[in-house]
Amino acid sequence: MAIREMTSCIGEDDVRFESTATGEAQLNTGSTPDGIPLSYHRQLKPELRPWFSRIHATNVAWHGKSALDCSFCNDTATLRLFTGAQWSLATKDGEVQFANRIYLVGPQSQAMPCKSTGPILVLGVSVRAGALHCLTGLHADTIVDRIESVRAMGLELEEFHELKDAEMRPDRAFEIIEGILTDLIERRQPRHPDAVTTAFDLGAFTDPNMSISGFAESHGIGVRQLERRIKRDFGLTPKQVLRRARALDLGAQLCGVADEQEAEEVIARYSDQSHLIREFTAFFRQTPKRFAAAKPPIMTMNLEHRQSRRLEELERLGPDDAPPWGRRKTGAQLRQP
Repeated sequence: MAIREMTSCIGEDDVRFESTATGEAQLNTGSTPDGIPLSYHRQLKPELRPWFSRIHATNVAWHGKSALDCSFCNDTATLRLFTGAQWSLATKDGEVQFANRIYLVGPQSQAMPCKSTGPILVLGVSVRAGALHCLTGLHADTIVDRIESVRAMGLELEEFHELKDAEMRPDRAFEIIEGILTDLIERRQPRHPDAVTTAFDLGAFTDPNMSISGFAESHGIGVRQLERRIKRDFGLTPKQVLRRARALDLGAQLCGVADEQEAEEVIARYSDQSHLIREFTAFFRQTPKRFAAAKPPIMTMNLEHRQSRRLEELERLGPDDAPPWGRRKTGAQLRQP
C-alpha cells in the first residue's frame, strides 16, 4: 500500500500533511527476535554521502493501546517527516505537540521521550556530524535536544510538496528527498565536513573508550581546539559524545539490533556493573533491565539505523549485505495488512 490520500498545505513554519487513510500500513522489513518491527533504510546516493548518511522509513502499528510511549536518541541531526499520528515530543524547550509535520531534529544528549497515537510512519535522513555547519553555518550545540523548522537547514517548505502524492511509496519518497538534498548541495556548494570531526565520528564507532588527548595529539591539534570543533559539530563535548556512543551500542545490544559477537566488548567498556547501570540510565532514563523488558519499538529502529551506519563505516557491512541481527527483507514496500 502507498502513503495514501495525502494532501498538504503550507503553514508559516512547517509543511503539514493531512492523511485520510483508513486502515493500517506496515513496512514489510522483518523484525527482531522479540517481534519488534524493523524499518526500511539505506545509504543515500554517493554524491550526497559526504553530508548525509542514511535515509529511512519507519512504520509501527500496535493494538490494545490508545497511545505509544517511547523515545529516541540520535547522535546526529535528522531531517524527519512525521506522518500518520498525533505526536508529542519532550524537547529542551518543553513539550511540543503536532501532527503530520516535517522538522529538523537536533542531536540528543539523552533519550527524547515521545508519544504518538495511532499507526505512525516516519521518513528521515541522518545528517553527518559537521554537515550542518558546512551547509548553513549552524552550530550543532544550538539545536541539541530541540526541533527546528527545515528552514534552519536551508530548505524551503515548498520543496516537499511532492511528498503529498497519493500513491507514494518509500522508495519513491526516498528519490524525492534525495532530489531535494541534491538541489540543496548544488545551491550551497558546501565544503566537506571537517576531517577531524569525521575522524572523531569514526573513532566513536571504533573505540568509544579512546583517549581524547591521544586523539587530539594524533591529529595535530590541542585538546581545547578539539573540544571546540566537537561541540560545534556534535553539539556535545568529546567526553559526552563517547559516553553517548557507549550507551547507544549497549542499547542496541539490549534491543537485539547489534552484532552479538561484540556483546562482551560492549559490556567491558564499563568499569563495573554499577558504572554500566549509572551511565545507561543517564542516557535512556531507565535501567538496562527495564529498557530490555519494555522492548521500545521506536528506539529499536532508531538504534538499528545507527548500528547499520556504524558497521558500514567500519567496513564490516556492505550496502547490500544483511545485518548480523535477524533476517531483513530487502526492497521493502508498504503493503496492506
